[in-house]
Amino acid sequence: MGQSKKIVISEDDLREWLASTGSLFPENKLELARFEKLYADFHYTIDESCVDPFKIISGEYKPQNFTRLNEDSDNTELKMAARNLGEIPEHIMKKIRKNQNGSGSKEKGISEQED
Repeated sequence: MGQSKKIVISEDDLREWLASTGSLFPENKLELARFEKLYADFHYTIDESCVDPFKIISGEYKPQNFTRLNEDSDNTELKMAARNLGEIPEHIMKKIRKNQNGSGSKEKGISEQED
């Protein structure tokens, strides 16, 4: 069996390791070569022509806002996913609503409360 190599990272070369792994920007050819070797099989899924780094740096780029689900809407898909595509029993829904409204007992946990 092959022996595992133990890598010791000291405080002196911590910045170099962070740059080589992509946590910081590489600052020399050695760090860049390590980074490229480490991520050689990574395939980018973004179209590089859509990204304008100058707009990002200058502050002209405005991030897109994502719309949230209406909290009052019926999220049946999410409810079904939570129960392995089954319905949530009504007594469980009552406990959830009671807990969210703050009307549950403070001394007992939600599972210990009676309907």
